[in-house]
Amino acid sequence: MTEEKKLVGSEGGIIAGDVHIALIPLAADEYHNGMPLSFTAPSYGYQSNVAAADAFYCGHPQTRRTDGNPGDAVVGGEISEAGIVDDSGNKVTITEANRKALRANGFYPK
Repeated sequence: MTEEKKLVGSEGGIIAGDVHIALIPLAADEYHNGMPLSFTAPSYGYQSNVAAADAFYCGHPQTRRTDGNPGDAVVGGEISEAGIVDDSGNKVTITEANRKALRANGFYPK
């Protein structure tokens, strides 16, 4: 069960406006603010295909190592294209096809 809350805006990072944040189960890994995630039972992990993202990591600090503990993630709303990163923390180029797929999944890139 995830606990969901609504946030509005943020400086930098993945949040670009109204978003929904949930505390989700994370696989053991290193996470960077803005990493796309997808669910594979029993937890979320890095998703290299941005268009297939179910969520985006938004925990603090900017990079967080988790050993399977829960973490905060954007699960819908207005996200910053400039804040989307890969599993090394490098910015990802977003295509029009990515934008379309993200909108279909409830994310609105700005």
